[in-house]
Amino acid sequence: MTGDLADRMAVRETIERYSVALNQRDFDTMRGCFVADGIWRVDPPFDIRLEGDAIVAGIGQMVGAMPFFFQGLMGTIVAMDGETATATTSVHELGQRGTGEGGLDSYGLYHDRLVRTDAGWRFAERRFQPLYLDTGAMPRNVVGG
Repeated sequence: MTGDLADRMAVRETIERYSVALNQRDFDTMRGCFVADGIWRVDPPFDIRLEGDAIVAGIGQMVGAMPFFFQGLMGTIVAMDGETATATTSVHELGQRGTGEGGLDSYGLYHDRLVRTDAGWRFAERRFQPLYLDTGAMPRNVVGG
């Protein structure tokens, strides 16, 4: 495997590790996907910006309000530039609030900038661009947990 291909696979693994950690509410693993001064942002209508350790606290609070939350990845394009990489990933998120009265059905794109570290590829910045959002009640039942 060439270096470029190995790096692309390692970048994709970081993206996938973040998503699986989020789905399992493993915030320590999720935090490890970022550099120490990393940034996580969400575009309007949310306008959220979290940095460093505030990333875990903020995302934990948002996801914690939902007994059911799932993020699915649908495709990733990676571009390499030496010790940095950019990636765009299509994402679908579903969430159900504890009351069952509201939920989250969202499609969007993650725009990422990653850097190579001694520990591997890590997010320097993640920006979520919402493309579709429905916060109405979810008519479906959660079957596992």
